[in-house]
Amino acid sequence: MSSFGHNFNMKKLRAEYGIYLQNLRLKANLSQGDVAHKLGYSTAQFVSNWERGVSKPPVSSLKQLAKLYGQSPDTFFNHYLESIQKELTLQMKNQFKKMGMVS
Repeated sequence: MSSFGHNFNMKKLRAEYGIYLQNLRLKANLSQGDVAHKLGYSTAQFVSNWERGVSKPPVSSLKQLAKLYGQSPDTFFNHYLESIQKELTLQMKNQFKKMGMVS
C-alpha cells in the first residue's frame, strides 16, 4: 500500500470515530460549544477537532463525555478502544508491509 493509501485509510478511520462523536452530540441536542464548556475547554475547537478526526478526546474526559451524550461509560469506552485498535492495526500492517513481512 502506498503512503497515500495508508494516509487515506487512517483519515477514514479517524473520520468514522469523529462522525460517531458528532452523531452522539447531536442526539444529545448539544452544540460543540456546549460540550467544550461542560468539559472546561475555552473553545469549541477541541470538540471540532475530535469530530473531524484531527484528534481524539483525552481518556480523562471519556466518562464525562459518555454522561453528556447519554451513553454508558462501558459502551463509550469500547467504541473509543475499538477506534484506537483499528488505527493501530492499520499502522502495524503498513510497517510490516514496508519491511516485506506481509503482503
